[in-house]
Amino acid sequence: MIREDYTINREEPEDEQHDELLRMLLEKLGECRAQLRDWHEKLKRLRHRVAKVPIGSQFKSEFEEASAATLLVALQLKSHVVCSLAIQSAPSFIDQFRSLAFRQFLRDNEIGIRDALFDRHCVGLGVLQLAREGEELKLRHVAPEDILIDTRYGFREPHYVFRRVRLEDSELFEYYDPIRHILFAEGKILSAEPNLLEDTPIYLIPGIHAGGNLFPISDAELALPQQQLIDEIRRTLLNSARRSQPIMEYRVGDIEEAELSALESGERLIIGTASGQSLRPVQVPFASSEWSALEQLARQDMDTLLGISDVLRSSLTDISGSMTATQAIAEAALVNARLAADLIEVRAAILRLAEHWHLLQFGEPAQFVPVPEQQPQVVPVPQAQEGGDTQ
Repeated sequence: MIREDYTINREEPEDEQHDELLRMLLEKLGECRAQLRDWHEKLKRLRHRVAKVPIGSQFKSEFEEASAATLLVALQLKSHVVCSLAIQSAPSFIDQFRSLAFRQFLRDNEIGIRDALFDRHCVGLGVLQLAREGEELKLRHVAPEDILIDTRYGFREPHYVFRRVRLEDSELFEYYDPIRHILFAEGKILSAEPNLLEDTPIYLIPGIHAGGNLFPISDAELALPQQQLIDEIRRTLLNSARRSQPIMEYRVGDIEEAELSALESGERLIIGTASGQSLRPVQVPFASSEWSALEQLARQDMDTLLGISDVLRSSLTDISGSMTATQAIAEAALVNARLAADLIEVRAAILRLAEHWHLLQFGEPAQFVPVPEQQPQVVPVPQAQEGGDTQ
């Protein structure tokens, strides 16, 4: 229920109430902007670094031969893996048909979930919003740059959330707190209604949390040095390969100009010289094998930091929806602590989403199937017998 002390006081003129409410909203909005201005600028630079697109441009117009998009592809694949595992492990309601309906809802919005997870892995925060469009509930992907919160309350469940709504020539703001849902522009409240959920239907999925009041850290921030090292190694090997073509040395005066021109143009492979020994190749040494070993090490470090391995770099399901061998291996890979830690934040957001979806869809709180607690399995240790044998 909506708490009475937060409802609009009808004894005051409505215009005065809206003016006071608008002042409060603009004050909070200014505080959030001040806290997040530099961070939003950092997100923009980080996206361009990962995509290798120049700052200020929306696309690449020049392509370097030695530039590898290893990190970008790895983040996309990891987003696909985590999205698939999150949908498969979604919480189940006691009503089986409602559980099936919720999983279908997640599959229908899989692209938005995957995009939010890519934001999380790329810039450190993924954002989803549950909204009603007409008679249907939809799950929106929201850019982290369009979310404004008070960071003093953390990035998981903030006390209130602003969402920037970009229009063609202006912008609006949507405000949620546990008791209100307000749509307003810089100088006017457009709508104000009670928040029946008593919670914000905006789901923040932060990246790695380093403790304290530090902002979440993305996978891209951890792995960018490895991407830069791979690019430098590729440039070194490419330049070395180009220089490995033998350089021809000749004694000045022993070769006539016509013969030298024919050699340079490739018209003839045999030319005449005065001594017969005035032309010899000079071989430039190729880059050492240590460069190739260093590239493999950089790729291994990137896989370790991102929590993925070569076996996860493929689709998890075929078009028929049946489980593949790779999918089975991916689910078994949850024992990998890095991937399991990633899924904790995602599952927490999906659980909140399930509660809100059920309440809005069926008008009553959700009842979930209890998850059985897994008991650790004790592996017996063989006992040593006399004489050194084991039983």
